Amino acid sequence: TLRYVRVEYGGHVFTSDDELNGIAFQGVGSGTTVDFVQVHKNADDGVEFFGGTVNASHLVCYRNGDDGFDFDQGYQGKLQFLFLQQDPNLADDTHGFEADNDKEAPDTTPVTNPTISNFTLCGQNMNQAVQQYGFVFRRGFNGTIMNGIVTGFEAGVDIRDSPFTNVDLTYTTFFGNLVENIAYDEVMGGADELEDDDDGFDERNWFTMGMGNDEIDPALANCFSDVPEPSPSAEIAGGTPPAGMDSSATYRGAFKDSSDTWMTGGWVSWTAN
Repeated sequence: TLRYVRVEYGGHVFTSDDELNGIAFQGVGSGTTVDFVQVHKNADDGVEFFGGTVNASHLVCYRNGDDGFDFDQGYQGKLQFLFLQQDPNLADDTHGFEADNDKEAPDTTPVTNPTISNFTLCGQNMNQAVQQYGFVFRRGFNGTIMNGIVTGFEAGVDIRDSPFTNVDLTYTTFFGNLVENIAYDEVMGGADELEDDDDGFDERNWFTMGMGNDEIDPALANCFSDVPEPSPSAEIAGGTPPAGMDSSATYRGAFKDSSDTWMTGGWVSWTAN
């Protein structure tokens, strides 16, 4: 059991492919309980799931050095109530969710296929000369993702390697992303973020086809402040989470409204150092 745990100021980047995350779940099974866990100002990703079926809820990633939540190598667990605030001082390619199946063989089984519900992802809220997306899905990732709020990134989503990547996104609000609220209109031969990396896949059409997705202001109190206040002023209706999750959380985001206070108390910290 991992409950009411905070990991602070950890991590290290040895090379681009050799890094220490705040917490790395490596093949952990569903018999392990993970609830109310914060990763605070880690040098690399906040939380990464390498395979396994562990379920987790009430996860907080605060101003870490790379992606907030990372999934790959066949991870198939359930995640609910996730909050991320990106570090506004980073000038690197960092994302809210970075999700892969397998880098070398994207059709390798078991396929990465988590179920994720009730999340609030708050980016840097400033335009950097790098790629910073709410979601990056690639290399054969599959997943069911619902009841989310994504704001303050350069762009909302980038889907790569589309022949192998299949994501069901519903009841998710993208608002206030700085350059393109949903995704760039990519072209072959474009520079950096405009280069086509998904065989012409149309992210906006994919977003629009998902049930209940929209671009409406969620009226969050202030998810970018040093002490974040990411609750909406009123409940934003979403869908019913799947079996095995809290089915009463039929709203978008990690917090129902201003009365939802699970991210308070001595188990969380917002100190700079």
